[in-house]
This record gives sequence, C-alpha cells and structure tokens, in this order.
Amino acid sequence: MGNFDRIERRLQEAAFRKLSNALAVFSSAAHPVPVIFANAFVDPGGIGVASSQPQMLCQSADVPDVTYGERVEMGETVYRIVGIEPDGLGETLFRLERA
Repeated sequence: MGNFDRIERRLQEAAFRKLSNALAVFSSAAHPVPVIFANAFVDPGGIGVASSQPQMLCQSADVPDVTYGERVEMGETVYRIVGIEPDGLGETLFRLERA
C-alpha cells in the first residue's frame, strides 16, 4: 500500500468516526459497523407520490462479505439489504427495506 493510499484510508476512517450517526449489526460482520444512515422521503420523478428509501453508507472494508437479502439491525429496527452500490473508492451504499 502506497503512502497516498494510507493517507486516504486514514482520512476516510476519521470522516466516518466523525460523521457516522448509527451502528449497524450485519449478520456477516464480526462487529458493529459505523454507518451514515438516512431515511428521507423522496418524490421519484416529481410525480406526486412520496416514498421512503432507507439507505446507509459505510466503508467497504468493514463489510466485505455482505450479500443481497442479508439482514442488518440498527437499534431495534431490522432491515433487509435490497441494493449494494460500491463506489470503487472504498465506500458502499446499501439500499434497505424493513424486514
């Protein structure tokens, strides 16, 4: 791992420590993972039908074995993963629905 890669990884870890707003417990992870969780209402396409699409962002290295359909707990709420979107830069966005 090059010097730039080490610096980038340390900055990313620091950002998640500061910005994470939840801990997620994945069935495939060894420990709770800090995530940035959002559950905002959206109006897809501006057609006047609001919807909620819970999602969370985390560091890809923390969840290398997560799969579609896996259950994840945040507090007392259980979600199922319905979308996995790695950005290729070390972060993964998970789209969720209540289990």
